[in-house]
Amino acid sequence: MPVEAHFPGLTPMNLKMTVQGIAYYTDHYDIAINRVIAARGHNEILGHEPKICRFCSRSAPAVTFRKEAHAVPELAGNGTLVSLYECDECNARFATFEDDLGKMTLLERSAGQVLGKGGVPSAKTGQKKSRIDMGSRGFLIQEHEGDPITAIDHNKKTLTVTISPHAYRPLGAYKALVKIALTLMDESDIEKVPEALRWLREPDIATHQINDGTNYSCIRSWTPGPMPIAHTRVMLLRRKPGDQAGPMYVMVLAFGNMTFQVVVPAPQEDKRLSKNTISLPPVPVFAFLEKGRVRGPTRFWTKSLASPAPEKGEPSVVFHFDGVTEVTPPPVT
Repeated sequence: MPVEAHFPGLTPMNLKMTVQGIAYYTDHYDIAINRVIAARGHNEILGHEPKICRFCSRSAPAVTFRKEAHAVPELAGNGTLVSLYECDECNARFATFEDDLGKMTLLERSAGQVLGKGGVPSAKTGQKKSRIDMGSRGFLIQEHEGDPITAIDHNKKTLTVTISPHAYRPLGAYKALVKIALTLMDESDIEKVPEALRWLREPDIATHQINDGTNYSCIRSWTPGPMPIAHTRVMLLRRKPGDQAGPMYVMVLAFGNMTFQVVVPAPQEDKRLSKNTISLPPVPVFAFLEKGRVRGPTRFWTKSLASPAPEKGEPSVVFHFDGVTEVTPPPVT
């Protein structure tokens, strides 16, 4: 698989890591899912009648299916892909996990102009006076006296926006990512992950935890620019038959400026990994990027999502600018 060394977002370090990642995943994995999802348009429906919940195996009249269940959370830019095999009871439980993922990524989604259920999310300070919104002409930042939200560095040409971050449960966010993979899997793959299905059904996020081999690590990336990942994408990699190199399933969720890579727990398929901690290379994500929207190198890091205890999300984001033009606001009438 050729790699373009001049591709925007690639640094020499990223290039070496990308080549290693391509070799690893090409040698040991097949692509089970590579789906692009639209934010707006006609619905695409997964599943069929009669409705049976994939997660709890129940059907009507034991459970209802009145709510529209999104296969990928709307907060990740999915406005079209829905499923018929998620009952209302499971949907309500999964909504709490999606809330964790949403709070973890609030400022990043706002800065990245990710179109969710109610549009691009707004972000506010602790006093809830100053805020950043997405308007018809771009970002609208309202800053009130005594409640700063921005800091400008003219020498570095940066604008830093700082908000009051929301508390989220990292393990809940991890469950939200795993739930996406389980929703999109074919039935032949679902049969291999019964432990993950049971774990998602637990009333408490930490009850009967299962080993994923990485201690619930999430490999993340951020690429600067105006939505370099213009359309939400989900990729699921399945270990090749007979191969023992790594975990059975690796999933990548990409939208806006961000990617999230996690292992889908499959204990019965990964028994040999149960007493080891796996170190995986990042899945190469540069093919997801639209070249004309990239404004700098892609940054990768690993985030632990193992804790069930609440912690605060990202408090600030930095914008880079070419210049500043002062304008006189219109008179208040």
